[in-house]
Amino acid sequence: MYYSILADGLWLEEDYQDEETFEIENNGVTLELKSDSTNSCEVVRIISSNPQDYLNSDYQPGTKVEFKPFISE
Repeated sequence: MYYSILADGLWLEEDYQDEETFEIENNGVTLELKSDSTNSCEVVRIISSNPQDYLNSDYQPGTKVEFKPFISE
């Protein structure tokens, strides 16, 4: 028996490549996102020590968010 955080079968695949993700901070909550298109991203996971952040529906994994990059001066 093998216990893993990877989905079934992924840990056996030799060609498995982790999708490129990036982290942002939004309202004090760190989110790991993956890009779906030029201006759309999907939440992969929440990185927070506050249990209330995990109950916020805006941060649930799989949620699509619009990504608007900007340059701060």
